[in-house]
Amino acid sequence: MKLQDKVSQALPNKEIYVCSSKEEFEEAIRNIGCLLGYKTEDQKLVALGTYISYGHNPHNYGYDLEFTEEELLTVGQIESTIVVPEYRGNGLQKKLCEALERIAREEQKKYIMATVSPMNPYSLNNFLALGYINKKEKLKYGGLRRYILCKKLV
Repeated sequence: MKLQDKVSQALPNKEIYVCSSKEEFEEAIRNIGCLLGYKTEDQKLVALGTYISYGHNPHNYGYDLEFTEEELLTVGQIESTIVVPEYRGNGLQKKLCEALERIAREEQKKYIMATVSPMNPYSLNNFLALGYINKKEKLKYGGLRRYILCKKLV
């Protein structure tokens, strides 16, 4: 939570990133996903990525793309990626996304999805470089503009 708060406070525009709740992180760890992080040699956490497989939960981005009930079960999603400001530009977000994609493949997911703010060109470009396609723009998270990104894994 401290890492997320540090990253959020450093953003020039608070609409770029919506913080996850403690409960969301706990749910990912216990039930439907995982957290991956990067630490420095002195064990300082500098980046974090969250993967979740929501199934029929309304938080599944597949609903935004009007997936069928069956297709929803084939979706994994990158719920968040954060990198502290002093470690940006080192490819950590890309590495986290690649690792989270491997988890989705291990779970035999057909799609992996994410959302990104149109005001965050760095994250958007990272996802596009990884082969994600911007499928839709939608208001989410209390009225914030977001692109719904999707990558076919199989």
